[in-house]
Amino acid sequence: MKNNEKKCEMIMDAYLSLDKNEIVPLKITAHLLMCRECRTAVRRLSVAERLASRTMKNGFGTSAQNENHISMTKWVIGGFAMTSLLLLFGITMRDSSPTQQIVFYLTFAAAICIYCAVFVAGNLDFFIKTIKKLPPTAILKPLR
Repeated sequence: MKNNEKKCEMIMDAYLSLDKNEIVPLKITAHLLMCRECRTAVRRLSVAERLASRTMKNGFGTSAQNENHISMTKWVIGGFAMTSLLLLFGITMRDSSPTQQIVFYLTFAAAICIYCAVFVAGNLDFFIKTIKKLPPTAILKPLR
């Protein structure tokens, strides 16, 4: 890139803006044939890309996806325990005033809704994959 740095910089920018496996325009190809520095830079980029893709194919980065996985059993047991404890507490409140009962049951309903929302948000990937596996006939069609 020493000979004509601005031209080399423009050519490299144009080359890097191409999509993967896109046909390289004649102007860029001619420059790469003539300029040793640019040709070497493109070759090094290609080697780096192959090494990076090979690393990803070997499983690099997949452990992060598995670390956040929480089994459905823990969610179900936690939800059942929360619901049963809240119901038990509600039964013990039957002698309290109606205002306290309304506040308790509204709080109870909010806690259940928040728990369900966190469950769905935490396992959104599971639900999306399950929906994609359903046959097209399983999805309700709009009424006519």
